[in-house]
Amino acid sequence: MKFAFIFRLLANTMGPMKPLTNAELEFIAETLRPLVGAQLQEVQQTESEFGLGFYNSGDMEWLWFDLDPREPMLLVFHDDPPLRPKLTKPLLLFTRAHFVGHRLKSVAYDNSKGRILRFEFKCPPGEDRLLEARLYPHGQNLLLTAVDKMISWAKVNELSQAPIIKEGDEPRDLNTLRDEWLKKKGLIKTATTAESSGEDKVLAQWQKAIDKKTQALGKILTDIESKDDPGWRGAGEWIKANNALTVPSALRDYVDSSKSLSWNIKNSFEKAKSNERKIAGSRERYALLKKEIETLTARGPEKPSGKQTLARNKTLLEKADVRGRKLSIADDLEAYIGKNATDNLALLRRAAAHDLWFHLRDYPGAHAIVRRTKNRKISDQELNEIGKWVVLQSLKKSESELTGGRYDMIVVECRFVKPIKGDKLGRVTYQNDRLFVVRV
Repeated sequence: MKFAFIFRLLANTMGPMKPLTNAELEFIAETLRPLVGAQLQEVQQTESEFGLGFYNSGDMEWLWFDLDPREPMLLVFHDDPPLRPKLTKPLLLFTRAHFVGHRLKSVAYDNSKGRILRFEFKCPPGEDRLLEARLYPHGQNLLLTAVDKMISWAKVNELSQAPIIKEGDEPRDLNTLRDEWLKKKGLIKTATTAESSGEDKVLAQWQKAIDKKTQALGKILTDIESKDDPGWRGAGEWIKANNALTVPSALRDYVDSSKSLSWNIKNSFEKAKSNERKIAGSRERYALLKKEIETLTARGPEKPSGKQTLARNKTLLEKADVRGRKLSIADDLEAYIGKNATDNLALLRRAAAHDLWFHLRDYPGAHAIVRRTKNRKISDQELNEIGKWVVLQSLKKSESELTGGRYDMIVVECRFVKPIKGDKLGRVTYQNDRLFVVRV
């Protein structure tokens, strides 16, 4: 087995966990008041759980919802919640798109129609964002509303008057609830050896890589949705066909009546084409990221061996303090492209001597840095994958537009690439180069 975890399985010795009471929910709402003003940073989802990670006073604090039909629960973790199989679902993507980055405005308990907590987020007027957690047995649910959109964990049932419940026991505090839940789940670890600690770290890094890429997928989907606007092309077609600017009311926002017919037609089609190009690029990035996630998931977390890996504390973009794009091929192989010539020179200056410089021949300025471990051999398949990515990123065209094309790619170790002193265009000189053909 790649991984071996030692768990103290106490579930067999404990009875079912008592559901949250009204008094406990009221107590939790009061306890969470200091969280008001904290920013939502991360979201996680498992088969039966949903987590919100808030950045609060320099630390991460997690609200962890267990939507067990018999014993729905809300836990608070002051460190990372227990590692469990995570999923990417519409609710998670919706939350990342509409809630992440916003600050918590209020936490309120409502027992008029059941055991309900409401979390309101700070937003501009008219852009309300609300999370409602229904935490009563067999009615458990999470409802998230952002402006005029709503999504829920389960089918939304109409609320009725809450029954009067007699609660004689002393309310449990957050620590007691968390400990009971961990024991019920069999998640109290007795990691007593350096080996198990190292395995935990590898699993955490593997899961973090998947989560980061999954979050990027959600952002790309949101970006595609924002740019998928048929209004520009519709306005252009209408003006062209009717030779007038008196477009239907649905298209008025796409027309500038102070400009001429020809200007509006040209502007509408240019905007439409620009959006379509951006959508095509976003879809390609989505497909690439999805493939990377599938590869990571299939490979699983691997126990450390003698094989070298790249340092993970900082990416080359962070080291060079520039903007750009990154392609991860393996733990010991990554490719980077800066946003402009200045960024690319900064990447080159921070690259290791044994890293590789890729340049698309006959296309000025189109180059990338490939970061690798020392003496790492790159297969022909990896070369073509990196080369194709460099072609697509450099030429700013979709894969469908370039399919069938053959492009010459120059490869040089970074030690043999020298920037031309004082050159503002970012040009370089190089030697000891070799050439290969990229097939798209």
